[in-house]
Amino acid sequence: MDNDLQKIRQDYNNIEQIWPENDAWHQYTKSQIENAIYKWISPKQQDLILNAGSGGTDYAINGIVHHLDIAEQKIKDKLYYKIGSVENIPYEDNMFDFIICVGSVLNYTQALTTIKELSRVIKPNGYIILEYERSNTGELIFSKNYGQTCTCEFYNYNGQEHKLWLYSDKYINNICSLYSLKIVKQKRFHIISSIVSKYKSEEIGAKYAKKFDKISKVLSYLLSHNRIMLLRKCITD
Repeated sequence: MDNDLQKIRQDYNNIEQIWPENDAWHQYTKSQIENAIYKWISPKQQDLILNAGSGGTDYAINGIVHHLDIAEQKIKDKLYYKIGSVENIPYEDNMFDFIICVGSVLNYTQALTTIKELSRVIKPNGYIILEYERSNTGELIFSKNYGQTCTCEFYNYNGQEHKLWLYSDKYINNICSLYSLKIVKQKRFHIISSIVSKYKSEEIGAKYAKKFDKISKVLSYLLSHNRIMLLRKCITD
């Protein structure tokens, strides 16, 4: 395991709560992710679901859930789990009916490698819910890093410093197209709040998210910090 993955593993093994209750920014993020999951997919009881980079988070959905994470302490009590990276998923090709890869898991990895792996293990016509943090964020507007294909940024999360790779929508779209993943639905959030958090704080920014995300959708491409998508694996000849 390389140094970055080793640090991520240690950090997440030491985190008490993946979604801290006193962190309004990430609580809002969690609510947007859950809303998308519950509205966009309806697995059957026998469907196989991969929670990729799960952190031990469970969702109130049907299906047989397999948890994958590099932080073994977060998933070792699950019925089905494997310890590993989303950049090298230890499951067979075309195995899962649904995949959930959220909580900015993609931003800790090389997007090209991770999306290729997600496409490999999802069944044809299967669905992936993918969420990530964007380089088109208002937090970076007017800086040289705004809208870059990939830019490295550092954030404080749970009292730890985390290095994240922020990606442009265009870059992610191109990768999805390369691996036969069609965008069925999408949503962007933390819109006005991305600018507020830059000049104030994430705590204050979260309050703006709840008030203004719905009415500022027209600005979402230019400013939103997060994007969540429903992808379908297309059958190719």
